[in-house]
Amino acid sequence: MTDRNVRRARGLGIIVLFGIVGCRHRVATAPVAESPCWSYVASSPLPPERVARRYMDAFEAVGLADPMWFVHADTAWALTHPVAPGDTSIGARYAARIVAFRRGDSTHFRQYVAELAGARTLASDSAGNRRLTDLCAEITRAAAIEPTAPAAPTGDETLSVWRLGTEPR
Repeated sequence: MTDRNVRRARGLGIIVLFGIVGCRHRVATAPVAESPCWSYVASSPLPPERVARRYMDAFEAVGLADPMWFVHADTAWALTHPVAPGDTSIGARYAARIVAFRRGDSTHFRQYVAELAGARTLASDSAGNRRLTDLCAEITRAAAIEPTAPAAPTGDETLSVWRLGTEPR
């Protein structure tokens, strides 16, 4: 093998190694099921970036892992990242995110929680559902935003902006 081919093989090996490690990490921490915390789209007079920042701080306050927030145009996101396998903290079992965007004179936002694959309590049982609901309430209290809920569904609940994966990469 020539020196050039050896360098190529090493480079390809490193790329494959990162791909395997990256894929394994994503699969191991994938959500079992993400669900919105509340059935409605909440609103607040605060701007989207302020809502996202408060929720990022709330995620950290309740013990979720590696919270971050970012803004693109009129939409802001705050989310948490899975932690290393073997960790038993709350951040190793649950993830959360919020999406907020400006509409008229208010910010519409929706909060989600997810149980990560490998968590001991599955969200499909009543204890798991109760924990997810409690976690939603705990995050909402820590965010210290008084959300306004509509009297009836508005149709905003089905907007594509809420879908996981719509945040900028």
